[in-house]
Amino acid sequence: MVEARPYRFQVHERQLDMESGISEIIRLCFPAAKQVIARSHVQNLAFAAVQEMRSSFQSD
Repeated sequence: MVEARPYRFQVHERQLDMESGISEIIRLCFPAAKQVIARSHVQNLAFAAVQEMRSSFQSD
């Protein structure tokens, strides 16, 4: 079924969903696509880490 869709090879880039477990499925469906991480995901993770450290320092 997936092989019957040649347009899937025309996808050059896809945004990696860091919250989801479907990365392997997307990799199989769009083999030529480069996986990229959205800047907003990285910013949110960094902000959460800084907030966690800040709150632990304030409570000490």
